Amino acid sequence: LGLLVACATPQEKAQQRIDQARAIEGSPEDAIPLLDEALVLDPTRTDVLPTLAALQFEVGAHEVARTIARAALEAGEEPALDLLLLEGRASAALGDHARAATQLQAAAGLDPDQPELWLEIAAAHEASGDIEDAVEAYAPGS
Repeated sequence: LGLLVACATPQEKAQQRIDQARAIEGSPEDAIPLLDEALVLDPTRTDVLPTLAALQFEVGAHEVARTIARAALEAGEEPALDLLLLEGRASAALGDHARAATQLQAAAGLDPDQPELWLEIAAAHEASGDIEDAVEAYAPGS
């Protein structure tokens, strides 16, 4: 078995790390290094970016999560709505409320029928001092 692993291509090794990470439940601290290693082995595996961003957010690495979410969006990964939400929430957690409002509004553009999202947008505008846009977000369409 060791010989087979030693002969594995970088892409096969990356897939092994991804499979190992997916098998880990409830321990993002253990899954993150496996996904990081998979990306080093095979940088074309942008499909792991959404999961990696979510795990980084979960452990409180908001700047890293935001950066990875943006890279996933730029790579065309889905679901874009979830990535925009994560990016916006990470910005809010970092205190970058104006940026959070912009990112959350982009998410609302994909699914405007989420009242909770409009509340997040309003809160981000309010926290950034943009009261006029906060009021508008609290009552979209009125």
